[in-house]
Amino acid sequence: MGLEAGSAGHSGHADHSGLERFFSADRRRNMDPELVLDRLGLKAGMVMADIGSGPGYFVLPAARRVGPTGRVYAVDVDQMMLDEVVKRTAAEGLANVTPVLSQEDRLPLPDGVADTALLANVLHEASHPDRLLEEVARVLRPGGSIVVVEWKKESQGWGPPPQHRLANGQVEALLRGCGCRDLDLFEVGPHHFGIVARTA
Repeated sequence: MGLEAGSAGHSGHADHSGLERFFSADRRRNMDPELVLDRLGLKAGMVMADIGSGPGYFVLPAARRVGPTGRVYAVDVDQMMLDEVVKRTAAEGLANVTPVLSQEDRLPLPDGVADTALLANVLHEASHPDRLLEEVARVLRPGGSIVVVEWKKESQGWGPPPQHRLANGQVEALLRGCGCRDLDLFEVGPHHFGIVARTA
């Protein structure tokens, strides 16, 4: 996942310095994880895949939501980020999180294993975003929900430069290209947009 001061996502371009900034109150104001999880429709007993989980900004609230009968797969290319997820989930006594070390567009998860998937500040970093979304669609059950959160394509003084960002229309085209439907654009604070969709 990327952050206001830089990016740490599925591509492996992670900055491990100052991981606490991922969990800052300022970030919560700018990107409320509960709002995003609401759009995923995440509830008790569900299975979620957080693709490009970073140190667990969305994993922790998601694990609390799905409860002991649900599961969250924290998927990242960076083992150090997954180690941080393990540390933080253990500190909270959350036993329903599975860390998964992946390649950028090859997810070592079974077909149809998850009800929902999240890609937050990940897609713009992917070398082949179409392949990544095809993999995400594969691991989702039919009719599963997917939310993509990305930086707005404008100059904001931090984060990736505008030319490296994806416009919402580009994200919508990528989602349709992997067979997703029922696309809905929504605001995720002042710096990000989100798109929720369903698999066929």
